[in-house]
Amino acid sequence: YDIKLSSADKADISAASNAYYGQTIDTQQVAKDLTGKSKKDATDVVKPNNSQVTGVQVETSPVLMPYLPFFANRINVQIQVSTN
Repeated sequence: YDIKLSSADKADISAASNAYYGQTIDTQQVAKDLTGKSKKDATDVVKPNNSQVTGVQVETSPVLMPYLPFFANRINVQIQVSTN
């Protein structure tokens, strides 16, 4: 933000921010939908229900696991927003 004093009784204030809007994504439901799916199928599971999603990245530990866990509480869904 920027504050400029124009005179003793007047100040100009300006501010800038980044924001985004879109449909709320229920991360708990996404985790449930992904249980037991292969890493390759994750995009096909997430995108149809969330049209604003442009990409899906899946990481597992250990890395060589081809499938996601069968329990939703072991799946961590993180959402990153592009503000460009």
